Amino acid sequence: MISRRCCWLFLVALLSAAPVLAQDVAAAPKPPVELYAYDSSLPLNPELQIHEETADWTVYHLTYDSAKEGRVPALLGIPKDAEPPHPLVLFQHGLTDHKNGDGARSLASGLAQDGYATLRIDAQYHGERAREEDKGKFLEIFFDLLQDGGWAQTIADQRRGIDYCETRDDIDCRRVGYIGVSMGAIMGGTTCAVDERIDGAVLIIGGALGPQADERTTAVDPATFIPLMSPRPLLMLNGKNDDLVKPASAERLFAAAKEPKRIVWYDTGHWVPPDESWLEISAFMAKNVRDAADDRRGKKEEEVSRDMPDTTNHIAFDVSQTAQAFLGFGAQIWAYPNSDDFPKLEEYRRQALDELNIKYVRIMDNAAHATWKGVEDTRAMTDELGIKWVLMVWFAPSEYLTPESRLKDI
Repeated sequence: MISRRCCWLFLVALLSAAPVLAQDVAAAPKPPVELYAYDSSLPLNPELQIHEETADWTVYHLTYDSAKEGRVPALLGIPKDAEPPHPLVLFQHGLTDHKNGDGARSLASGLAQDGYATLRIDAQYHGERAREEDKGKFLEIFFDLLQDGGWAQTIADQRRGIDYCETRDDIDCRRVGYIGVSMGAIMGGTTCAVDERIDGAVLIIGGALGPQADERTTAVDPATFIPLMSPRPLLMLNGKNDDLVKPASAERLFAAAKEPKRIVWYDTGHWVPPDESWLEISAFMAKNVRDAADDRRGKKEEEVSRDMPDTTNHIAFDVSQTAQAFLGFGAQIWAYPNSDDFPKLEEYRRQALDELNIKYVRIMDNAAHATWKGVEDTRAMTDELGIKWVLMVWFAPSEYLTPESRLKDI
């Protein structure tokens, strides 16, 4: 059991480590995005009831199934004075706070007046998901999140919140922003990197976890992932005198991010002035989410529609550690983790695909059983046959994907 003093010393060391040099950022390992994959086909089973209603908005208490276990409690705010469908802003609170803390509610209320729908979830071990034994133990909560998968689970739960909002006619999920505070900002560097539906992010009093961290920490360090957010814009708001998320930590995260990016410094500690920061947030969301995202999404959809093949000759298949069937045009062809073990089967598979004149494939993968050796073996074989991988993918390492989350034709 890690003592509270050890937790504190480790946390301070992470957040206040020396700045990363430019060459260190460039040499960073490829982000392990597969750690944050989830099965978007799992049912959400949402339940909704009115939590609050005012002249400006209706706030619903929403619960839906987590990608891992349990239910995700959330508050969904729908503005009344704006024409739907509304752009969406996802908000994540800080350590030991919750979805309806004063700061969270104030920001969500202001966004509703500007015409945004808002979604605020409780992170694992927070709010309605808090454990009785954790009262007053914020460091233990932080390290439990890192050690038992709660960090990745919360990020997946945020993304499933967007999945739910995509089912609603009154929310426009072509326009999605993110706001995170403290822990929510640290998480946000990863959430926004791995989910390309998010068009822009405001990270408030957040930072990196340090270049000298061990493997466990590297996997949750937003500096590992934040380069993937570009070309979507990033705004960071930080305090010059912050004793928790040190300026050096904020600078490391900012250095790791690519353009377009901007950082604003305030003469504060671990907080930002509400009125001044609101002006920054409101302007950023208007420019990069509410008004600009339509053009950006429209161009993407136009490019995708031009590239979509005739689906007359395509085959959908699974790749997993347990053999799964290729299904299409009566063909029963098997994908194994290592095709080198099955040379005769590989020959039959090649012959069947060739004779069926298959031109396009799409992969529908179960993240829990994925093996990319199987993907790569199949890719090599289909390349030889001139088969293109261009349709939608559920889960794949980023190098396989286009900005529209489609398999690259490489």
